[in-house]
Amino acid sequence: MSIIGDISTVAIVPGDFVNGAVSSYTFTLSSPIPIVMGDRLKFKFPADIVPPSDKKQMNCNGRTNVLGVDC
Repeated sequence: MSIIGDISTVAIVPGDFVNGAVSSYTFTLSSPIPIVMGDRLKFKFPADIVPPSDKKQMNCNGRTNVLGVDC
């Protein structure tokens, strides 16, 4: 990406709505600037969210138009 583009739409949907349950989340986003091969998206979470210490416990993958995900 040669310029930083705005993310115009973001939706975050949990896989489970039970309070305190371990759940998966689906992130959907769009940008008015096309995302092309080689571009990167980074997410930064609040310090209150503590991921598992072992990355193997996380199931991170892209659904469409994603070549790779690093958790």
